[in-house]
Amino acid sequence: MRILFITHTNSLDGANRSLLQLVIELRSNHHVEPIIVCPRDKHSHVLTDVYSKANIKCIAMPLVWFKLAEHISPVRRLLLAISFLLHNLYLIYKLRNVRFDMVHSNTSVIDMGAYLAMWRGVPHVWHLREFGFEDFGMKSVLGRRYEQWIYKKCAYGIAISQAIARKYKPIFGKRLRLIYNGIAPKSELLQAAHNNDILTFCIVGRIEPNKNQMEVLKACQLLKHEHNCTFKLLVVGSGNVAYTEKLKKYVADNDLESNVIFTGFRNDIPEVLSKCDVGLTTSTNEAFGRITVEYMMQNLAVIASDNGANPEIINDGDTGLLYHLGEAKQLACKMHMLIADNELLQRLARNGRQYACKYFSSVKNSDSIYLLYKTLVKE
Repeated sequence: MRILFITHTNSLDGANRSLLQLVIELRSNHHVEPIIVCPRDKHSHVLTDVYSKANIKCIAMPLVWFKLAEHISPVRRLLLAISFLLHNLYLIYKLRNVRFDMVHSNTSVIDMGAYLAMWRGVPHVWHLREFGFEDFGMKSVLGRRYEQWIYKKCAYGIAISQAIARKYKPIFGKRLRLIYNGIAPKSELLQAAHNNDILTFCIVGRIEPNKNQMEVLKACQLLKHEHNCTFKLLVVGSGNVAYTEKLKKYVADNDLESNVIFTGFRNDIPEVLSKCDVGLTTSTNEAFGRITVEYMMQNLAVIASDNGANPEIINDGDTGLLYHLGEAKQLACKMHMLIADNELLQRLARNGRQYACKYFSSVKNSDSIYLLYKTLVKE
């Protein structure tokens, strides 16, 4: 079975890391032959190099998003509609000699896979990895009716969480399957620094407002100046420059420079996590929380906001702690609990790892998706 996978960015973000693990396991465990299509830009080498090392074919092409986080005037909407049509026709032509039995779109923001599947007469699977508007403020450039129409052209949609499934269920109906993301445990890097005198927290991910790093800094301010706690926080990642400067200014203005470290982008996340005790997930609307599961599998205790998919992953008080989004004071209290109670810290970390390995393994994910492929072949 040859499957064409289409992805929307060239960064090794959660969606692309999930896709990489998926195609590697589909190939090794189920004899699927994957072909990757990624955007063609100055960063294309990031993905093409990764897939080349894995001996997987990766084609860089000029892809466009049909969802954008900006206001579109009626005139520009018409011009974009014409541009999208011509663009998709061009890509269909360029891929005319590539043989595949199915198309798998790794995102909800690119519609090329739908047209490619219709042209070839093959099934199309749409992997729904983001809310769109609720997390990134994105709307269909061509309107809501077009979005519903193009989604209904696929054979099945895959929702990565119950939260995502609730959003898309009215459109996909019975053609929607819930399959959680899968992460491969890294057994050689399991030991977090739980016995250190100073507890180390971390928040990992792209630095941008919807990831809500500012709420963590506000909690740190309370933790230091009201609870009189000693601790470290690693802010791991890069992104929005203006927002990053705002965060750094807050740290300086609130005397947190000895507590908070901005590491910038790191490609050795397991190594970073092995030096931490607690992972934080504070996004304003988390579609799944891949990094949350990585925290758990890396033997960290987790504190997460109570929105999006977080309550599906974290059982409050058992596999981690939840706090009300927007309440930095409550977040600070949860952080203080773990600083003051090492036994609780150890128990949450142990339970969280066991739970994550059981329900969110990469093998479970790839097996479930392969079964969906087999269903499509039979149909």
